Amino acid sequence: YNDSASDRVLDGSSTQADSLTVESCASFCDASVYFGVEYGRECYCGSALKS
Repeated sequence: YNDSASDRVLDGSSTQADSLTVESCASFCDASVYFGVEYGRECYCGSALKS
């Protein structure tokens, strides 16, 4: 899947950090159903996957 920066597949909160881990992203997104890490430093959350 390839998404664009203006229309992400996850439409919830997001954060960036050079020290980001999968675990810290999961914790940040604890209220969401889905989360994902991109480029090793970007974290995205969402309750549904956009198609």
